[in-house]
Amino acid sequence: MHSLPQHTKVAGGIYPTSIAIVAVALCASGCFFTTVGLDNAPARQNINFGPAETLRLCVMLDDGITQSEARSIIEDYWNKTEAPKYGLNVEITAYTPYPRRLGDYFFWQIEDRLSTIPIPPACDRMLYFVGRNWADVAWNLVEIWGAPEVGGEVDNDTMTRGFVVGRIATINELLLAPIFSAGNVARHELYHMLGCPHSLTMNRCYRQIRDAKLIETALAEAGCYRSAEMPAFFPAFANGGNGPILLARSQAGPLPELPAAFRQCVQRVGLAIDEGGGVDVAQAHSWAVQARYRRRTRLALR
Repeated sequence: MHSLPQHTKVAGGIYPTSIAIVAVALCASGCFFTTVGLDNAPARQNINFGPAETLRLCVMLDDGITQSEARSIIEDYWNKTEAPKYGLNVEITAYTPYPRRLGDYFFWQIEDRLSTIPIPPACDRMLYFVGRNWADVAWNLVEIWGAPEVGGEVDNDTMTRGFVVGRIATINELLLAPIFSAGNVARHELYHMLGCPHSLTMNRCYRQIRDAKLIETALAEAGCYRSAEMPAFFPAFANGGNGPILLARSQAGPLPELPAAFRQCVQRVGLAIDEGGGVDVAQAHSWAVQARYRRRTRLALR
């Protein structure tokens, strides 16, 4: 999902090849980098992100990656710098040992394996911290001749599962460590998990974070999860952020059906839900703008 000229991907995707490092250094405009966009502080500060909420994250650990390392990466590169902007902390609710098999070498192999794992009820997203083995070290030999390297990825279909490489083992990683550290890559992938697509600015990203927070709050306050006996879920923007918006973790698995009671409650809240159980992104945005207006009006009348 991370595309760049000549198929050289970086920043939560593929590191530039060793041959391209000089070109990357010279490209001060960032044209070789995939990004969720530049921070637009005036636009962000003009958005009401609502009360503080939490994104519940299940973490899987490859051999050699410790809980403290994973916790430090999330806390240092999200909760301390990004969370205050949106009132959205990331809480690691579970750590699971998950040794990488030799057959899970290329990024698509890791993604395929992750896609088969159901998201636990206590989690909204799953992030896998990948270690290194002798095969990764051997990749140095082909990197010299221009082979790319993946540093992290989030599944494009549901934006709920992803991985981050948590160890340095190759030439690219060593040379680019100050820029593409595990923390920086994790930050990038977390933004994708919140529905942010690649863009030059983060304006759309801000809106989608705001809308997702408001949707979860509205559904929880209306008792939609409770009436359907479903755990709460932070909405996910499928298809690389383009939607539809997924309202339940079951939609990120092989059984996307939603209980009738939940569908009816979502409709009572005012969200139009399609046959597949998703919500159109544009429709959700219009609903969110109106919901904020109604909320401000109620507060002003008190």
